[in-house]
Amino acid sequence: MVADEIPVPAAGGPQTDAYAPQQGVGDHLAVVSSAVFNTQDATGDWVDASFVEDDYGWSLTTPSFTIRFPTRLSPATPIRYQIGDGEISSVPTGALDVPGQATGPTALRYDDALPGADFLYEVSSDGYKETVLLRTRGNVSLHGHQQGQGPVRPEADPVVGIALSAQLAEERTIE
Repeated sequence: MVADEIPVPAAGGPQTDAYAPQQGVGDHLAVVSSAVFNTQDATGDWVDASFVEDDYGWSLTTPSFTIRFPTRLSPATPIRYQIGDGEISSVPTGALDVPGQATGPTALRYDDALPGADFLYEVSSDGYKETVLLRTRGNVSLHGHQQGQGPVRPEADPVVGIALSAQLAEERTIE
């Protein structure tokens, strides 16, 4: 945007940043993009999405979901994806109780979560993506453990990886 434009957070949206001309009278300008990812703050203004540090580690709340990442990723402290009255907890099977570090406003990394593998998590407006970074040659066994609570449960999906189902909750392992 041009330096003369002023952000107008109240006029934005989940994928829209709004601006007003600094001088004179005119309409708002908007940047609409699939890459723009905004959330509403306590006053209702649309602001750039970013993690908030809390008692669990980091969280990010959108109008559709809340995601919570632990300070240390382990079987006892999984990633928690809350949607409506339900929650999906997820952790790589055999996670080694490693600390996480924020690598951007909506990205976290757990180095050595499994022997020879780092895990990178990126949150977007429609959920989160898990990327496994292999640091060694050879075989690394990747399995995940997901547990659903409330009216949602995880299901393997060939297109998106894990999909949510609004059925009775159950515990299952996704390979």
